[in-house]
Amino acid sequence: MFVLTDADLKRLEQMLQAVDRLPGPSEPCRRARLQVEQVVSRAVVVPSPDVPADVVTLESRLLIRDRRTGRQRTFRMHLPENPAELTPLLAAVLGHRIGDQVECECSDPPCDFALERMQYQPESATS
Repeated sequence: MFVLTDADLKRLEQMLQAVDRLPGPSEPCRRARLQVEQVVSRAVVVPSPDVPADVVTLESRLLIRDRRTGRQRTFRMHLPENPAELTPLLAAVLGHRIGDQVECECSDPPCDFALERMQYQPESATS
């Protein structure tokens, strides 16, 4: 189950419309657009103040670990200003919870990440 805030849903819908206006989006951008559309269509939408603290929302910062290599890195959930830069990784992680394992078609072979720790979630920071 994916959880999105009402504010994130609005921003994602605007991004989808912007991608649709692109003259020729790249293959990764088209894939990311389809993934975002799937997340939006299957998500449970909640008011921003009600989102659980372990749900990945836009502007969250989290520690992810590549399950194949063990490499960890910090990832910031930020919508790009340029819709052509929408990435499959952002679409794959959004709405998941810390502790989830996420596969992403962002390379060959696909990436396989564990969502390790929330470093910052804007909704929790303001409550």
